[in-house]
Amino acid sequence: MRIRTSVIAGCTIAALAALAAQTASAAELTGTLKKIKDSGVIVLGNRDSSIPFSYYDNNQKPIGYSVDLANKVVDEVK
Repeated sequence: MRIRTSVIAGCTIAALAALAAQTASAAELTGTLKKIKDSGVIVLGNRDSSIPFSYYDNNQKPIGYSVDLANKVVDEVK
């Protein structure tokens, strides 16, 4: 249960960050959004055995609900 809560919280924060990025375009970026803009890199983390939220397939590629959601947030931030 603790893992689910942290995954949901993390996804919620990421979604809010994406929303803030869209609405704060006129304002100066700070914190994580500034780091993303300056470096051009978004770093994602995942657990390797939290089925069905995140786990590795046979090719050692991360998959799962939270991985899909995180990738959608990244697409919006781009």
